[in-house]
Amino acid sequence: MLARPNAQLDVAPDFIEALPLAIYACDSQGRILWFNSRAAELWGRRPALNDTAERFCGSSKLYINGQLTPPDRYPMAQVLRTGRPVHAAEGLIVRPDGSSVWATVHIEPVEDDTGTLIGAINCFHDSTAMHRTHEDLEQGIDSWTPLCGGQHLAERPQCA
Repeated sequence: MLARPNAQLDVAPDFIEALPLAIYACDSQGRILWFNSRAAELWGRRPALNDTAERFCGSSKLYINGQLTPPDRYPMAQVLRTGRPVHAAEGLIVRPDGSSVWATVHIEPVEDDTGTLIGAINCFHDSTAMHRTHEDLEQGIDSWTPLCGGQHLAERPQCA
């Protein structure tokens, strides 16, 4: 009996829907094989499966480090190019309706029994609240600077 080329990436739909996070898989060419409803919710869309026109991610736009990033530079593309995992990378997903959400990704490469890279799985979650809290803290710290003799609060925590 011949093994299917992506058998390690086959997952029961009920299982991925039960997961408490967004998840999807790509084959070695970056084609999306499957995704759960949490992924579609964060992307704001349901991308076509096994489509060479939609590779590496289901988001319509992705900003990394403040820059609009082309799909071939997405973290998934990096994992598929290098075979090395990516953990805790953050990006801003812009949905087709113009709304946006911050997401943190954790991507693992998947190999077959011979060690050949056959794809990757991306588990990701909404990190918007955490990102905004971090921004608010940064702005709050900066607002204390004039009260601390011009020094940043982190440099002089005992100021009053």
